[in-house]
Amino acid sequence: MLFAAGMGIGLMYFSVAEPMQHYSEEVFADQSFTERAKNAQLFTFFHWGVHAWAIYATVGLALSYFAYRYRLPLSLRSCFYPLLKNKINGKWGDAIDIFALCSTFFGITTSLGFGVVQVNAGLNILNIVPSTDFIYKILIVGILVSCSILSATSGVNRGIKILSSINIIGVIGLLLFVLFAGPTVYLIGSFTEGIGYYISNFFSLTFSTHAYEPEKLPWFHGWTILYWAWWISWSPFVGLFIARISKGRTIREFVGAVLILPTLFNFIFMAIFGNSAIWFDFNLADGALSALATDPDALTFRFLEYLPLTSFSSILVISIIIIFFVTSADSGILVMDSIATKNAATSPKWQMVFMGISLAALSLLLLNVGGL
Repeated sequence: MLFAAGMGIGLMYFSVAEPMQHYSEEVFADQSFTERAKNAQLFTFFHWGVHAWAIYATVGLALSYFAYRYRLPLSLRSCFYPLLKNKINGKWGDAIDIFALCSTFFGITTSLGFGVVQVNAGLNILNIVPSTDFIYKILIVGILVSCSILSATSGVNRGIKILSSINIIGVIGLLLFVLFAGPTVYLIGSFTEGIGYYISNFFSLTFSTHAYEPEKLPWFHGWTILYWAWWISWSPFVGLFIARISKGRTIREFVGAVLILPTLFNFIFMAIFGNSAIWFDFNLADGALSALATDPDALTFRFLEYLPLTSFSSILVISIIIIFFVTSADSGILVMDSIATKNAATSPKWQMVFMGISLAALSLLLLNVGGL
């Protein structure tokens, strides 16, 4: 549940697209193939690794501590108890929760938009839908958000838990398929080297602002700064969800589960998909995949064409994205409902339906104006 809620859709959308875009980025064009390939993996690890999950862990741990040790409501306002004391029950607390609600709403909307365009692109490539026109995005959003509302109203221990378990099995199966059907030895070696490269560059990446490299600033703002904003916008939602499923854990267990395990899985997933795509592009595709780097919606499915069982693997990818969409949306609906009701034990079902419809409407609005 932690993994599915934290960054599921983004992982499927960017696992091929991000390494390939870093690899083919014009600002790094003067580098050799080896340098570009190593840096593509490094930057991807940087954006999806410890830094992202540390943001989630900070919020989640504060929420968990004050909710379960101080018996305060499981709400973002409770994190500010040492500063505001009983004022968290008044207008200050309401303002904090309104901020958390809006941040959650807009953060989830962006990810759902990415999921919709990728599902639409995959269905189009498989000739299941005739085009990627907006009308098909409306149909996809309508169906998937309906499933999300149904899952959210059934609760954490039923809908969300079952879907997350199914999805993690599908993700691991897809991961093993790409590992063994692709350049296996190269992938294992490049992953091992990538971990060492990430550790050795950890602090320089953390503090780098490219102040002395103005030509790299547009790339830095479009990737690194955007990601930090995105993770921060997701942190109230993911932090609340993590806190909700972490009752009974020690702080050591919490940090290990939130900071280390998802980061390691992200690294394995990104390394296998991203390095496979770069290897295929250099050795088999003659640059065809890097030429598609600006079309991330379809890039994953074009990458799968260089592996056996293309139709089967494409259908599996679409299924995983759909379930990630539903788990992200239903856990988001659950959290937003919790914030809106001040963590009440029960809430009206219509409120969850309203949250789901609002997510769908804003996702479609952003897709229609091209503002994801």
